[in-house]
Amino acid sequence: MGNLGIIHVNYVGWCAILLVVWGVVKTPKARSWIRRSSVFTVLSLGPTLSWNRWPVQIFGVSLFLPLAILYVIPYSPFAMVHHPYRMMAALLPLLAVALGWGLSVCPKWFPLAFFPLMIAENLLLSPAQWPLANTPVATINLPQEEGFVVDWPPNMTAGNRSYQLAQLYHQKPIAAGINQFLSTRLLQDPLVSRLLQKLKPLHRHTRNRDVMVPQQYIQKPQTKRSELYEMGFRWFVLHRALLSQKEFEQTRNILLSLYGSPIQETSEQVVFSVTSQL
Repeated sequence: MGNLGIIHVNYVGWCAILLVVWGVVKTPKARSWIRRSSVFTVLSLGPTLSWNRWPVQIFGVSLFLPLAILYVIPYSPFAMVHHPYRMMAALLPLLAVALGWGLSVCPKWFPLAFFPLMIAENLLLSPAQWPLANTPVATINLPQEEGFVVDWPPNMTAGNRSYQLAQLYHQKPIAAGINQFLSTRLLQDPLVSRLLQKLKPLHRHTRNRDVMVPQQYIQKPQTKRSELYEMGFRWFVLHRALLSQKEFEQTRNILLSLYGSPIQETSEQVVFSVTSQL
């Protein structure tokens, strides 16, 4: 449970859950907590059903869980909670008490084996990303010339955040934002619109907080030729890790036809110099 997009993860873990169940079964006092904790457990599920860090969809529609329903109800007081996964905060103290009861009925040597196992599970099996962040553009020495950077693909989760972290190194403005996929003007640029159509499925990059944002991303171009240079962009950076092989090859070929050979190319990124198309 949690929001992997901003690397906040509330991962209880199977070790802890099994010990909580053991505490409830073996401790009569713990049974009085079942009803209250079950309510918070249900409210903590969501907002959508996910598998392997991706929302499960049927006919293109995400499967909403109880937490999402709380935000759909008109005038719901839960809507003031900015990050839905914080509902888990009401459940964690109850689980901690039940876990303590579980430990109290175990042999004295058990904690010595349990806690290392729980730590190992969180590090190796949890949905949290380890390491928590990377800086894909930081390894490239961009020219000193002033100008903006287009990081491709735009990605509302890990991508856009790592692009922003990379600014600490290259010190140049970028097109992406944490909660902004791309600006309207960029979406209406002919080149950007053409490249977005190569990202399939597009929702892999536009999803935010596990739910696809209801916005028309592929828009009708407002000009005949790309105006990235006129907007101030000087570099177009392809990030291989966030593109499939087919997406990467198609995007690279389009940029080659417009901007010529890349000025830098590594196993992780390809950098093109943006030129005027007018």
